Amino acid sequence: MVTATRQNALDTFGTAAIGGQGVEDIIRSGGGDFELRKVSLDEWSGKPCVPGHHVVVRTDTNTAVGTVGESYQPLDNMEFFVPIANELVSETGARIDRFSMLDGGAKSVMNLSWGKDIRVGNAQTGDIVGRRAVITTGHDGKWAGKLILQAMRLVCSNGMTVPCGENEFSLTHGSGGSRKLADIVRLIPRISSYFEHFAEAASMMAETPILSSSDRCREIVQKIVDPEKKAGENKTGGFNRAAERVNTVLNLFADRQPGAEHEAVHNTAWGLFNAASDFYNHGKTIRGDNVEERRFRSLIPGKNGGPAARDIVRAWGIVNDECGITEAIKAATCN
Repeated sequence: MVTATRQNALDTFGTAAIGGQGVEDIIRSGGGDFELRKVSLDEWSGKPCVPGHHVVVRTDTNTAVGTVGESYQPLDNMEFFVPIANELVSETGARIDRFSMLDGGAKSVMNLSWGKDIRVGNAQTGDIVGRRAVITTGHDGKWAGKLILQAMRLVCSNGMTVPCGENEFSLTHGSGGSRKLADIVRLIPRISSYFEHFAEAASMMAETPILSSSDRCREIVQKIVDPEKKAGENKTGGFNRAAERVNTVLNLFADRQPGAEHEAVHNTAWGLFNAASDFYNHGKTIRGDNVEERRFRSLIPGKNGGPAARDIVRAWGIVNDECGITEAIKAATCN
């Protein structure tokens, strides 16, 4: 297996659970055990303001984390995460992995996972994929509560993972939110169903050949990383940035992504998708300070998550559509 030292930001950022830590313990370890209150903006500012505007305040530091409307109901981290995560742990056997906070506690993320892996392709030589749940919430009125199910390809024996599929369920973060948190129970049967559907699609991709050197392969890669068709030469006669992106993904598909020599990956639609995923996880340059946090932000899954996570989901759809997987699944379902 290809040796890889790169670590996925979803696996490294934030506070790691130690020795089977419970939900409450990991939140305390990560500094997330604080209460919230909503106060009117005029009360907070001490002067008349627009009616119906409020701020959410951390009571431990007396700092405002966001501006919200009349119907917004604050749910602190303990209120939000504990019922959901405990349900996942007790009913599905999930384990708590990490807890992370951003923007002074305005946003919080919890990762859980399952020990049983999915094998994509051949039962003996297929690619190994782990299962993760990511729960996100915001206290600033910008993030809704989300439960995201995510498949993580294990590309190296050192535990390196790369997101390779996801499905999202909206939870609640408004009026009556505390009561509606109990609705998570309804989602439990859909969790196993989602991973079954993912495994079916991924295995079909692993059985679908496509040559990294083919024109068809280049066309698909261009749709993923160069949808505006800007690839070409620059003023000096070299490749422009769009062309460099296309070539990078093609090279990753050919032989340079971790685990590219696997039978289930080499010259298959599954390998093509994972080349694009590898690019969005590690190939795109993150500029500026706090690189680890910035990459973590880019990989937060869900519709309200980061751009890299959205691009990975888009790449999944393009490869499935272009390689006939979507239609094959529809046909199998109808039959």
